[in-house]
Amino acid sequence: MIFLRVAFPLVFLCSNVIDNAVSVDNNTTATVMKTRSKSSKHSSIADISSLSTFEEQLDMAMNKDKNSIVTETKGTKKAKHLMKSDSKFCDDSPGIDAAFYSSEYDAYYFFKGNQYTKSTKAGGFKMPSNYPMSAHSWGVPTQWDSIDAAFYSEQYKAYYFFKGRNYVKSSASSKWKHGPISSSTAWGVPADWDHIDAAFYAPQWNAYYFFKGRKYTKASAKGGWKVPRGYPKGTAGWGVPTNWASIDAALYSPDPEYNAFYYFKGSRYSKANSSTGWKKPSNYPMGITSWGVPAHWVTKCFSSYLGCFNDEHSRALPHRRGYGSVDDCTKKCGNAGYKYAGRQHAGECWCGNKGYRKYGKTTGCDCHSENVGDWKNCVYKIKK
Repeated sequence: MIFLRVAFPLVFLCSNVIDNAVSVDNNTTATVMKTRSKSSKHSSIADISSLSTFEEQLDMAMNKDKNSIVTETKGTKKAKHLMKSDSKFCDDSPGIDAAFYSSEYDAYYFFKGNQYTKSTKAGGFKMPSNYPMSAHSWGVPTQWDSIDAAFYSEQYKAYYFFKGRNYVKSSASSKWKHGPISSSTAWGVPADWDHIDAAFYAPQWNAYYFFKGRKYTKASAKGGWKVPRGYPKGTAGWGVPTNWASIDAALYSPDPEYNAFYYFKGSRYSKANSSTGWKKPSNYPMGITSWGVPAHWVTKCFSSYLGCFNDEHSRALPHRRGYGSVDDCTKKCGNAGYKYAGRQHAGECWCGNKGYRKYGKTTGCDCHSENVGDWKNCVYKIKK
């Protein structure tokens, strides 16, 4: 039998430049914010001077925490425990917590629990080999085991991180040390919102947008950092899929080739802009791993990994269920009533109720790769 390995590259579809005159925000502009007064009882947002550092300096500063990354995160709004015995393969709460694009470093950043990773267009949207790294290197408070949302503000040359009703900021000029933990209501977040799901800065309108459930609001310095009349509004106006009750993260990409707003939910993402009529394109949602997000961050623990086993023509797990990812295979086998799932070769799915040890245990399985390995079987026990 001859097996052919076929690679299907993930390609982003090009988007047209966003129409700056989009009616939903055509009156939104912002002016320079005032520096916070230490004696003020009302939180405001401090202006940050321009930065003159390079991404290499950022990475150097963050490398110091590389070895302190913890693979388990404690219960939060979205990020829960990674499977300790199988943290390379799946997550009990698949998805990301936050994301943003940094024009300062021309890179996309994604956060999960107390870790973050990045990808770039120049790097083919692949995760660098030395990532994920510690999110605390960004100045995220050490007592925060995750964040709810984040964005980079070109207006203030600083990074802002949100958790619950609070936020902090940091920057290279602050040596990645966060400022005081302050109330998110200073950004115009409604006082009755106990957290936000996502946020981004839209430079074309000089305004900031915050999402919770099926609602969003906006704020700007020009608007006095207050919730505008008529807000919050429904997220469907942004092109968020109508069957999504909430989003995990969002970002705006100004890159001419990918110019759009992107929304993330679980293992999928969608996008919209004025060229799509603020509706998701017909071929979306797509898989989030095409952004360079680690596969195990978005693979739901529908099963537990049992190990790498040998296989032969007379299959140890005899029932074929097509092709797919680990998540696809375990779901196919589980939905068909089987106890075990095996993924092998170029993503072949095999199911059964016994016999997975028939040819003995081995090593060298690359379970999430396009090619698992010759006659190697990644075996999973289906969770009921």
